[in-house]
Amino acid sequence: VVEVVVAGVVAVVVKVVVEVIADVYHTQITGFDGKFGDYTALAPLIQVGEGTSTPHLTWSEEALPDSGLIVMEIAAARRHYNCPLTRTMHIGKPPKEIAHLVEVIVEAGDTALAAAKPGNTCEEVEAVWQSVLNRNGYRKESRVGYSIGVNYPPDWGERTASLRPGDKTVLQSGMCFHFQSGVWLEDFGAPWEIISEDTYSAVMELAGEDNATYCGPCSRLRRGILYTAAERLDCNKIALGHHRDDALETLVHRIAKETFISLRN
Repeated sequence: VVEVVVAGVVAVVVKVVVEVIADVYHTQITGFDGKFGDYTALAPLIQVGEGTSTPHLTWSEEALPDSGLIVMEIAAARRHYNCPLTRTMHIGKPPKEIAHLVEVIVEAGDTALAAAKPGNTCEEVEAVWQSVLNRNGYRKESRVGYSIGVNYPPDWGERTASLRPGDKTVLQSGMCFHFQSGVWLEDFGAPWEIISEDTYSAVMELAGEDNATYCGPCSRLRRGILYTAAERLDCNKIALGHHRDDALETLVHRIAKETFISLRN
């Protein structure tokens, strides 16, 4: 939300997410102090409201909310040296839970940065960070940082060293890391629900001895379960996906049982 003063009249302009990213791109390219910017190895990322529970989302045409969380992961690049930056903002007064988490993350970050010295290992830096979180009842499952430098799309990470358990890379002078201090709470972000239904018995009853009809009834039953849940949860969109393990199992089963693969548009 931006306040614009024209002829003494204050007008409130509500920004949409895509306009925020457009401003980011403009600043990235025009640069600073007479030095232009290169394109970054990763597009600017922004998550708003419920989207903050999902990392690496890009922009949309939705307006910024009157209140809520916003997470941005952006970068600057000069001669293809990438310098990423992640920031979390809250429009309006944040809830006490989020305000307290911010204090814990700042303390944990300061502790980790103090430990990030030549001679220490990546996992030791993560351990002191994690200890502060754990002492306050939090935990971050994913890595807290990774090495960066010269890079090109689709990623600015070097994929050499990560601040996480098990990485015994010894820190040396001159190393650069992207420190990611994000912690997700169950009470914030997008709600989720696991639905368990006995489709097997219904499919067996419908299919009978003709096992060639298993796939059709199973697919339709699962779609029906999703449609019913979507209506109950007042959803207006459904995104269908296939779990990787399930897809691989189906592929191997098809090859083993049928000895061929059917490709369809």
